[in-house]
Amino acid sequence: EVRRGDLDMVRHVNNTRYVAWALETVPDEVQEDYRPSAFEIAFRREAVYGDVVVARTRRLVDAGDPAFAHELRADGAGHQLARAASVWRRHR
Repeated sequence: EVRRGDLDMVRHVNNTRYVAWALETVPDEVQEDYRPSAFEIAFRREAVYGDVVVARTRRLVDAGDPAFAHELRADGAGHQLARAASVWRRHR
């Protein structure tokens, strides 16, 4: 659920929150040994205070290093809020 702390000065969800929500869905085993090396996001719609945001991620196959497609949607209305892609590189 979008909280007050997620909002910027003009009461829109801060863009960094969308990135954080997307990256939270990456599996733990990837986050333990890898770090994001590339991230691309396309914003489609704004989320507002009180919205429930659903983050979904699917792993892209044949990508070498772990790579994911992310989608953020407003639950209920079903509007797509953002689409993103991330690539991860081993850090250890």
